[in-house]
Amino acid sequence: MPKVELNKALINYEARGEGQPIVFLHGLGGSWKMWLPQIDAFSSRYKMIMLDMRGHRESTKTFPNDKFSARVMAEDLKLFLDELNITKTHLVGLSYGSVTAQLFASKYSSYIDKLILSNGYSEIPTKV
Repeated sequence: MPKVELNKALINYEARGEGQPIVFLHGLGGSWKMWLPQIDAFSSRYKMIMLDMRGHRESTKTFPNDKFSARVMAEDLKLFLDELNITKTHLVGLSYGSVTAQLFASKYSSYIDKLILSNGYSEIPTKV
């Protein structure tokens, strides 16, 4: 498994296929392996990039200030794409991955070709 170091974290990922990239973000408690059933459907036409987001499986478990945050994961994603020299991608987020994808899209929309969100929600503010 390849890993990249960024933002004081090691991010584990798997890449399969060739073509325009699609980045897949898993839900809370998941890993890149949840996307295994999609490999046959997508990897013949696209470069699938599936990562273990910070705090999950083989990626770094710590967060700045010890606070679990989708905002940190969105920043990780930006640095991850920069490290892999990806300037435009389709982005797929499931559940908590869709929260991260939305936060990323709101700040870095120029990176996104298509945004696909499933079973998601907006980030819930901690202060009302």
